[in-house]
Amino acid sequence: MLLQLCLLYVTIWLHSVSAQSSSIAKPGCLERCGTQPVPYPFGVGPGCSMERSFEINCNTSFNPPRAFLSILGGEIMGINPTNVRVNMPNLALSTYGQGARILTVVYGLSTTRYTFSDQNWLTAIGCDDMAAVTGLANRSFSGGCVSYCQSAGDSGGVASCPNDSNGFGLGTGCCRTPIPKGTTNLFVNLTDVHRNWRNNKLFSTSYAFVGEMVTSNFSYRLNDLNNATIFLSDNWSAKNTPPVVLDWKIGQQNCDEARRNLTTYACKANSECVNFDTNIVGYLCNCSKGYQGNPYLDPGCQDSDECADNPCDPNADCTNIPGSFICKCRKSYGGDGMKGGSGCTKLPPSTIINVSIDIDYTWASGKTEISSPSDTRPFISDIV
Repeated sequence: MLLQLCLLYVTIWLHSVSAQSSSIAKPGCLERCGTQPVPYPFGVGPGCSMERSFEINCNTSFNPPRAFLSILGGEIMGINPTNVRVNMPNLALSTYGQGARILTVVYGLSTTRYTFSDQNWLTAIGCDDMAAVTGLANRSFSGGCVSYCQSAGDSGGVASCPNDSNGFGLGTGCCRTPIPKGTTNLFVNLTDVHRNWRNNKLFSTSYAFVGEMVTSNFSYRLNDLNNATIFLSDNWSAKNTPPVVLDWKIGQQNCDEARRNLTTYACKANSECVNFDTNIVGYLCNCSKGYQGNPYLDPGCQDSDECADNPCDPNADCTNIPGSFICKCRKSYGGDGMKGGSGCTKLPPSTIINVSIDIDYTWASGKTEISSPSDTRPFISDIV
């Protein structure tokens, strides 16, 4: 009976440790908001995030609930170990001859732990319009593009955006230009340039916005540029304005500086510190090789069972060790035992050869000599 109770206690304790090591949030905090996982240092509500930049508001008025980044107000579309995707549908808008003009949009991140990723670009939609962007990263920068149409019926009345990775391809009624990594502040300006090459503006409305690089084809009807309500509708924005990709980081120190104060150092056991960028302070934590879990939460990263992924040859046995594993070929097989290596090869049958050996010992020289197998002289006769 005592043995059964002891086994029950050990089982419960192991289950508890396993549950704690697999948790992605601080104890007592929500691990997800609706369908969106919320891993620490992010957290839902006060006290559940590492700092205010990572605090998430879980809006339960939606079904299912939706996660919003409190410091910026945008809806979170995804969180991963290096960046967060956030809906920030800020449009620079120009309605030529109709009075509605929002020609400049400012994106400010300098007071947060975020910078713009180089996975974003500036997109301009319209005909005869120039979108210009200036910003602050490691240094100030500027860029821009011109959205041009030859005529109102250009390309059959359908506009398309360039979808190459750098955004420099040709489009009709649309242009794109990349955003440098590490940018903290962006200023987007939209300018009508139709007078540079024609008397009349083809369409009244144009737009510019910053969003995630997408390689899928994007197109729209040119005639829609005469109807501002189409582009300003929630349905159009949700469907066609991609999220902004923001890189996130911990603190205002690099790894060497952060390690000097273990009280505030964010990387827990079995994890490694990675500098955010060569020219931008801040850092991230990654689990060491062979470990998994949340590197920002105690008790740190836990040893992963690499053997569960069957890395060894079918004729080898796998042994998991801290941070790694060992493949050992079974009896009668040779090789490194790895699936991606030499594997395990069946060894040829062993050949046993019996050899008769005489050992001659010469007292005078003190040396041992091995005679040929045919030498069958009596051992005693060689002693002098």
